[in-house]
Amino acid sequence: MVHIEIYEIKGRKYRYEVTNYRIGEKVRHKKKYLGPVKPIYKTKRGD
Repeated sequence: MVHIEIYEIKGRKYRYEVTNYRIGEKVRHKKKYLGPVKPIYKTKRGD
């Protein structure tokens, strides 16, 4: 199962894609960083 979670770290909010998978009886979680919810820096768009 894959879903998006928002975590607050040092007052700023960041998005993560969280994958839940099972190994035997335990459920493990793998997180993938997607970026800030409200970026404070402008991104440079290339060609």
